[in-house]
Amino acid sequence: VLVLASEKLAKKAERPVWIRGTGWANESPTLQSRPWGEDAATKAAAAIAYKEAGITSPSKEIDRFEVDDLYAYREAMALTALDAEKVGDRVNLSGGSIGMGHTLDAIGLYRTAMCVEAIRNGDAKTALAHSWRGVPTTSVALSIFSVNHG
Repeated sequence: VLVLASEKLAKKAERPVWIRGTGWANESPTLQSRPWGEDAATKAAAAIAYKEAGITSPSKEIDRFEVDDLYAYREAMALTALDAEKVGDRVNLSGGSIGMGHTLDAIGLYRTAMCVEAIRNGDAKTALAHSWRGVPTTSVALSIFSVNHG
């Protein structure tokens, strides 16, 4: 269960986790017009979330990345699109889909829970949850969470 609260109520919580930025995007719905060597939807969603969160250097400002790894190539493509290629020791510490199993449309919620847990346990100050719905829609959603309000 994910419980969201107003800012007023969250400030009263013992260890609130703040949503600093969110982004969502789709790629082309047709397979023949899709750029297969890059993750355009993740790049577009990340630009929105980074701007909202005030993040200019993701690999330096984000402590934990929970990203799509449904297929072996997906994690690398997502990290490149997120401008975070050199953060291997901070990626999918939960085990990702490869370690936890593929949870279909609940995968974004799982990644969110892993980020929130890392922040609450003191393992991260800022974390990014990324999910990719897969073919044919290739919808991407991501959120950036933080121990700080903003």
